[in-house]
Amino acid sequence: MQEIDDKKLSDLSKRFLQAISYCGLSGYKLKKDNIISSESTLTSIKKGIQLPSKKTIDAFCEKYDVSRAWLYTGEGLFAKTPSGQIEPSEKDIRDALKNARMQSDSTISKVAPYLQDILVKVKYVPMDAAASFVESLYNTAYEIDSYGVMPEEGEVLDDSYMVFQVRGDSMEPTIPDGAKILARKIEEGLWESASGVVSIVYGKTLSVKRILKNSLFLDNVLTLKADNPKHGQLDVERREIKGMWQALRIISQKII
Repeated sequence: MQEIDDKKLSDLSKRFLQAISYCGLSGYKLKKDNIISSESTLTSIKKGIQLPSKKTIDAFCEKYDVSRAWLYTGEGLFAKTPSGQIEPSEKDIRDALKNARMQSDSTISKVAPYLQDILVKVKYVPMDAAASFVESLYNTAYEIDSYGVMPEEGEVLDDSYMVFQVRGDSMEPTIPDGAKILARKIEEGLWESASGVVSIVYGKTLSVKRILKNSLFLDNVLTLKADNPKHGQLDVERREIKGMWQALRIISQKII
């Protein structure tokens, strides 16, 4: 179980984590219920590296019947009541978030060196370097960037992992434009069993798509689709595929 360092936590983070404990929730459950984007978000909050956002807190309270007034201010009852529920004012919420940031900033000098120790540099392909990365798979020299990733518990981030930055809205709402995703290389001998969301290079294109149908074993064809209904699907022949990585989780994205 992930240890919590209370000395690095704001009062708001402490109450948020207490509520998670009272409700018997795990990072996996919070991610599954769309409260947090990934389990690493909860790890960051526990380590005092990140604060729970207003969007996260409001979604959490709504989903699990926790009092927003208690979570933001520490006043009142932990659970929602059938009647007489007191809602925090906008000023209460602003003050709570401001105080949390101030408490967090006061420990930043202690947290930063620790953060550098736990981040692992992973090969990184930003949007503007996608073409160069694709060319590198055709035996063209390419000096690849790196990106610091916080490994989840038990995760070993070796050379098979990469970070890709997503371009466009084809995978929204699952993966927004500009988000960075962590992915693990799928060896060619395992392409026939690939499923889910993948980063894939075919022809001269690097794309992030969901595998709709994997017919590589029978027909040497992989059918890809976008999560955004505005975009369609396409068939990719095996001979066009130059590399494939299994998308694991979003590690960075803008708040929408």
